[in-house]
Amino acid sequence: MTQIRGAAVARPTRNWGRIALYITGAVFLLIALLALASDSPVQASAALLAMLGWAIGLLLGAVVYFIPSIIASKKKHPHVLPIVLLNLFLGWAILGWVGALIWAVIDVKR
Repeated sequence: MTQIRGAAVARPTRNWGRIALYITGAVFLLIALLALASDSPVQASAALLAMLGWAIGLLLGAVVYFIPSIIASKKKHPHVLPIVLLNLFLGWAILGWVGALIWAVIDVKR
């Protein structure tokens, strides 16, 4: 809660874990439906395993890609939004990702 001129105001919280869980569940459901559409059980299981591998790889890749944003958010860095934007738009370049990571771990005097 934040105090604004003596009144307590509830700030909305983002439950990123729940959102990630919903997205992951939807992806796995889509994978299962696509695998069941195959002609034979062997093809279906092979397709399911391949798609699960891709889904897990993409999820892990996204987590690694957004490590600077996660660190800034967890540390309650005062410049979280610029760090997230730098990570999002320039993180694909190694220099942008490293810059966002350094910015996220630097302590800023408040």
